[in-house]
Amino acid sequence: MTVEGDLRSHAGGRPRLLLLTEYFPWNSQAVFGAIQRLRRHIAVLQELGVVDVVFFWPEGREPSTEEIADWQATARSAWELDGRILFVPVGLPRTLIDWLLDLVWACRGAIGFFRVQPSMRTSGRRQARLVRGFVKNLSPDLIFAHRMGTGAVLLRARPTPCPVILDMDDVEHIKLERFAEGSRSLRRRPRILLWRVAARLAERRIMAMASRVLVCSELDRNRLLQVDPSAKIAVVPNSAADFGYLPPADAPTAVFVGIALYGPNREAILWLAREIWPRIRSAVPDAQLLIVGEGSEKLPIPYDCPGIGVLGFMPDLEDVYRDARLVVCPIRRGAGTRIKIIEAALNGRAVVSTRVGAEGLTFQEGSEILLADTTSEFAELCVKALSDREYAAAIGHAAQQRARSDYSRERVHSTLLAVLRQHLAPGG
Repeated sequence: MTVEGDLRSHAGGRPRLLLLTEYFPWNSQAVFGAIQRLRRHIAVLQELGVVDVVFFWPEGREPSTEEIADWQATARSAWELDGRILFVPVGLPRTLIDWLLDLVWACRGAIGFFRVQPSMRTSGRRQARLVRGFVKNLSPDLIFAHRMGTGAVLLRARPTPCPVILDMDDVEHIKLERFAEGSRSLRRRPRILLWRVAARLAERRIMAMASRVLVCSELDRNRLLQVDPSAKIAVVPNSAADFGYLPPADAPTAVFVGIALYGPNREAILWLAREIWPRIRSAVPDAQLLIVGEGSEKLPIPYDCPGIGVLGFMPDLEDVYRDARLVVCPIRRGAGTRIKIIEAALNGRAVVSTRVGAEGLTFQEGSEILLADTTSEFAELCVKALSDREYAAAIGHAAQQRARSDYSRERVHSTLLAVLRQHLAPGG
């Protein structure tokens, strides 16, 4: 059973909005970037109308009635959802006919990129049929598709003429291009580059279906306009928690925040701990590095290098930022904009990042953020900030002014609200 009770009509004339997402609030540690952005989207959608949600969950089997009830309760508690909560199972066995039809639709661009590689987990024949039925019965005034996988099923289902808003917080072909560049396997690299070609096709076809595409930055907007110059794209940036005034930290403490289960974060942490940190520590003997994020406690970090503390998942980061003089972001692949940098800036902390890590953000190099791409340069900038409290505070203060101007929750909220209202208005 994937339907909850009888379908309800519009309540009090409020618009009915349908959200499709592959991400489920399965526990309190689900705080990675895509989930944070999705939660902000939901808040805006709920301000506009009644929000029904279709989750693509779980993988590989039909959910039981009891599981559906439990997941509905979990989702309502986590996100205070007021509408219907529906589920579409993914990863189910397919017949030969399913395989052939899926192949046709894959060639037409109906694919997503869950966990990087191309997949039809959300856009197979059965998923498209279920989504088409849900949309027909719910009669939404607007559909909000969270990421490429949900856009893929809408491309195949073609369910309704109502507006479709597609959120693309990552540009998949850029992410795949960087994975190919970083791959050490000569056999795997051509396959990833082939996936990149598939990603550009999917981006073009899915964007053409959407009434409006949302991205995180002007950089991503320009990249996608190269894929489809006619795409209707709006920039809705990321935001993060602002804990108010935090005084400059007294101790030379650096912090990395990020989920270690995500490949680019894992690689960044190991590069930082194994190669960058020993150089910093030799120049600033009392410097401390705190690594915060789910899964970080399981990484093979060299414990013979003093000054590294691994905290794992932290539900509240206010004290972490209070103690930090510097936040580091040594990310070398991936795509999108880094919420970890926005969050550090909103809380007045200086950031040293790679250029890939900071791409798409509006911070000015040298005055609002420090950028380096080599081990020696990255370490040198960290040493400068950790050894000079006033210098780090000045960089952090300038970054905070920029962040509160460009990335405050209020500004992001109003930007998305305006986009959605435009498409809900008569003739929008």
